[in-house]
Amino acid sequence: SGAFGAQYSNRDFEAIGDEAFVPPSQTRTMAVFWLESADLDDWQIDLGMRYDNIRVEALRSITGTQLADGVQAKRDFSPVSASVGSVYHFDDSHHLAFNLSFAERAPTDQELYAYGPHIATQTFEVGEPALDKESNLHGEIGYRIHEGQLTGSLTLYYDRFSDYIFQLDTGVEEDGLPVRKWSQQDARFYGGELELRYDVGRFRTGHWQLFGFADLVRAEFKDNSNVPRIPPARFGLGIDWDFSGWAANVTWINASSHTRVAGYETPTPGYNLLNAELSYLFPGGTRSQWELYLKGLNLLNEDIRNSTSFLKDQAPQIGRNFVLGLRMRY
Repeated sequence: SGAFGAQYSNRDFEAIGDEAFVPPSQTRTMAVFWLESADLDDWQIDLGMRYDNIRVEALRSITGTQLADGVQAKRDFSPVSASVGSVYHFDDSHHLAFNLSFAERAPTDQELYAYGPHIATQTFEVGEPALDKESNLHGEIGYRIHEGQLTGSLTLYYDRFSDYIFQLDTGVEEDGLPVRKWSQQDARFYGGELELRYDVGRFRTGHWQLFGFADLVRAEFKDNSNVPRIPPARFGLGIDWDFSGWAANVTWINASSHTRVAGYETPTPGYNLLNAELSYLFPGGTRSQWELYLKGLNLLNEDIRNSTSFLKDQAPQIGRNFVLGLRMRY
């Protein structure tokens, strides 16, 4: 079985005001794609291909940009992507999965033409109109289990990027902000993810489930320096419970300190994050149902710095907080 099709989009962008750091632009995308899947005895095979034609055009310059006033800047890109994946079923409970893909990405208007202070990230952002496509070769192998009350998966992956697009720190300041220029360099990412869930069972006290997870990623440039804004290694444990219309869960996450940072970044301390939620689903209703919930977030009131955030040194994540809400399901 399969599917094929075409896609078209046209995006007009304009930021208005003194804070605008990206010129007005138009991005037009035309694409065709094909997907196919087949079941061959113990194997499942999935194939996919996509071709894009993308035009990014800066309609006019903004003060200080690398584009001359009155000159229109156009870039055309033709990214190609292809993937093949397979799952081998040892039996109904054990599966081995493989995936290999190649993908290209065109730079965005911001990466090409930005010039000015970006207040949200507290940086002076400089685009590079000569950026090339970013390409990625991704390999992945995973093992999945559905054995009685236990389900889980383990995935290992490796990514090799050519012309990875990132913000390079120039070491100078403009308007009191560090100047970061969009640049390219080859890079590699590798890591793994683990998920486990155990269905304890249904008792007079309700339905109980235990779960755990862990994830890790390493990211390095070709010159062995660290890629900026990478998350730390994490592992977590949790409990899910439901009884009649009631449901609750508690999740604890431990994040390691993040010291594999880029030259201009500061190390990020580790943290423990404890979240909980209690909800009640009101009975009745054939088309819609109402759910009342209470969430408690960062219950340990930890000083959490997110290593993927531009503002981790200025602003931590919110401390202990509670959310009371009413949700309609339909």
